[in-house]
Amino acid sequence: MLDKVRGGAPYYRKDVDGLRAVAVLLVIFFHAGFSVFKGGFIGVDVFFVISGFVVSRAIQRGLTEGHFSFIGFYTARAKRLAPALYLTMGCVFVFALLYLMPDDAMRTLKTIGYASLLSANIYLAHKTDYFASQTSDQPLLHIWSLSVEEQFYLVLPALLVLSWRWSSGRRIAAFAFLAIVSLGASQWAASHATQGAYFLTPYRGFEFITGVLLSFRDERKTGHALADTAVAAGLAITVASGMLLSSSTPYPGWMALFPCVGAGLVVGFGSTSRLASVLLGNPATLFIGRISYSLYLWHWPVLFAFQRFGVDTTVWKLVAIVLSIGIGYLSYRYVETPLRYARMAKFRVVLTYVATPILCTLVLFVIGQRTDQFARLYPAAFQRIYTSARQSTWQNPRGRQCWAQVQLTDAAKCSLGDVSLPVNAAIWGDSHAYHLINFMDGLGKEYRLSIHDVAMPDCAPVARVPKVGDPSLKASQGKCAAHNQAVFNYLLSDKSVDTVFLSAVWEIYANAPAAPAVNDFGFAQGAFLDDLDDTISTLLRAGKHVVLFDDIPGEPKDLVNCQLYNHQWLSLGKRDCTYPSSEAAAAHRGTVQILASIAKKYPQVGLITLYDVPCDADRCRTSLDGVALYVANDFGHLNLASSAAYYDAYKARHPGQLQQVMQAIGRRQAGAAAASAGTHTSPKPASGS
Repeated sequence: MLDKVRGGAPYYRKDVDGLRAVAVLLVIFFHAGFSVFKGGFIGVDVFFVISGFVVSRAIQRGLTEGHFSFIGFYTARAKRLAPALYLTMGCVFVFALLYLMPDDAMRTLKTIGYASLLSANIYLAHKTDYFASQTSDQPLLHIWSLSVEEQFYLVLPALLVLSWRWSSGRRIAAFAFLAIVSLGASQWAASHATQGAYFLTPYRGFEFITGVLLSFRDERKTGHALADTAVAAGLAITVASGMLLSSSTPYPGWMALFPCVGAGLVVGFGSTSRLASVLLGNPATLFIGRISYSLYLWHWPVLFAFQRFGVDTTVWKLVAIVLSIGIGYLSYRYVETPLRYARMAKFRVVLTYVATPILCTLVLFVIGQRTDQFARLYPAAFQRIYTSARQSTWQNPRGRQCWAQVQLTDAAKCSLGDVSLPVNAAIWGDSHAYHLINFMDGLGKEYRLSIHDVAMPDCAPVARVPKVGDPSLKASQGKCAAHNQAVFNYLLSDKSVDTVFLSAVWEIYANAPAAPAVNDFGFAQGAFLDDLDDTISTLLRAGKHVVLFDDIPGEPKDLVNCQLYNHQWLSLGKRDCTYPSSEAAAAHRGTVQILASIAKKYPQVGLITLYDVPCDADRCRTSLDGVALYVANDFGHLNLASSAAYYDAYKARHPGQLQQVMQAIGRRQAGAAAASAGTHTSPKPASGS
């Protein structure tokens, strides 16, 4: 049944279907997280080569036989791809409404909408890094490749029609030139870590054109021995690429030539290779190859669902892969194949597979907009928790003015605490400084501090930010260096800023390989602690009082959104949203060592202990008095409500500590006031501590 339609066609190639099996399995193993196939994402490149070859051959047959038409080509593409795609996307959207966050459901719907407009890759290019950890929140991330294909095929038929009367040499030269231009652009984009380098069609065109160029040659003239050698080499190169490349490889660029050459050797010589018949033409490989499109569509949503429910051990991943194959077969057998070959008028194809999905997506989008991104469709208990959990400290009007600004922010707009006073303190650091803004607001109001927040994402609060050679870090490191220089100059020159609070995820900057290697932030082993030491020393010599925060614990990733998931319509049983205190302590050891080193050398530096606030001797909580600690879909950043709640919880956990730290500040301020005005004032909080 599987090959009832395609298998009997004179132009059908078993080896090509077998190569599809290799491609899809590489992608699946990569998405499953099997480290041996850490470069399995190159399976998509193999698909692009195959697609360029197969589609180009089909267009050329139509031109040769005189029956090619653009409308016929595009309606055939719609019938080939749309039914299984929209079935998958529809099921994923329902899953998102039932088991993900409302904003996840809206993001999923937006991806579907862009996919219906053949531009999901453009949308995803502006929203994510394909290899970033955040991609675990995107159940339709993998459909970017379908939009790339269809964008390429908006152009390919016209190019083939225009060049059809040319000599074969001139046509080959023209496509080879386009491939070289695309490869050059791809290499430039990959080497400069350009946003969208991985997703956008111009940087992938050479992969399709590899297949197009292969479609121009007559492979029947190749002898068996040469063909076998070429196929063996092609398969070896392809599999080796999937094992040796990784997410750290600048990609695509010229490195993508490896899977392209590997796939090209198989496609170019597979039809006359006896080895290809054995390795790629056997029943098991052909089964996977023939269902590869539906399997590709379903594998990531299934793996995503298993991950969402916390069953992502190796055994469960294998179960998910087997389940994907089963669903992929059903999709192929009962959706993809019958609708692909069903007799339909062209107008009906356009109406059914193009216009209707766009209209349905638009209607759902309007519903989403009128229900606060579907949030009002969730249970009341869920909505109560979600209202606070969704409010990060930076995604609001104040955040847009004060967060992640390279230049020094406006103190009049970006200060906290008792803002009736002139600015007399500053909080400097990364996102783990900025998520404390409501904490700092409470502290400032209680202790009469007007605190200027000068935080920057992924930017350690040190005067010297290292220059690094990795092009992917140049933009962020350059912004960080400029920001920190502006902040440091401000702190040293403005005498009214008496107190400097420093907060960061200390360990990520300090954790580094041995020199001369550096970590993602450009620090070699030991370099960050030296820079932090120098920064604190300089601030102290300038007469500043320095106070460090020891950070907050990050919850285990399997507990992200735990309270929210417990209150969904179809929650699969209530989960315990606490975790062992020993896990938090183990994760905190590096930070403890860093701060202990500073405290030993500079005992006058204050320390505010936040890390153990949500923990007791046995367990750590992920909420405080019913308020979810972390931003929805985040495991390490306080939301607006918990940032305020954390202040009261901290004072209860460490009574007297803050007063001791602030008395030291008061003594310094009183001494300065006495020296300048001949008077002495004792430090007092505005309200009881």
